[in-house]
Amino acid sequence: MKTGKPNFFIAVVPITVIVLAVFAIFESCVNPELFIPKAQLGRLDLTAWSFADHLPIPLDGNWEFLPGELGSSNQTSIPANDNLVAIPDEGLWQNVKNGSKRLSAYGYATYRLTLTFSENTSDISIKIPEFFSASAVYLNGE
Repeated sequence: MKTGKPNFFIAVVPITVIVLAVFAIFESCVNPELFIPKAQLGRLDLTAWSFADHLPIPLDGNWEFLPGELGSSNQTSIPANDNLVAIPDEGLWQNVKNGSKRLSAYGYATYRLTLTFSENTSDISIKIPEFFSASAVYLNGE
């Protein structure tokens, strides 16, 4: 029976396999949604977003919310507002406060999000989910 030093490969190979397995497990835990920009304060900056290299982007985040006001296609600007709602939301306005009082579950409002694109952005499209009430969507005032 040999009583010399242990074989180098017998000691290193199992350790290497374990380390690589640990790295593979941790890399698979990275959430790709961490790198998707989200709307903040009613604005979503997509100037650094590459639509050719990435999947479609959800318009999630904080949108401006103007209860009791309706935007129109000929209205180029609505005064800035501090009311923000997280989108996607539950659609329950009674959970939203306007000042110190809660809103009624009934009424009307404008949701507004300003998008900024790079100058070389070509044609884009927007997918609008089905609404179960009256709605209008304006893009660039149209």
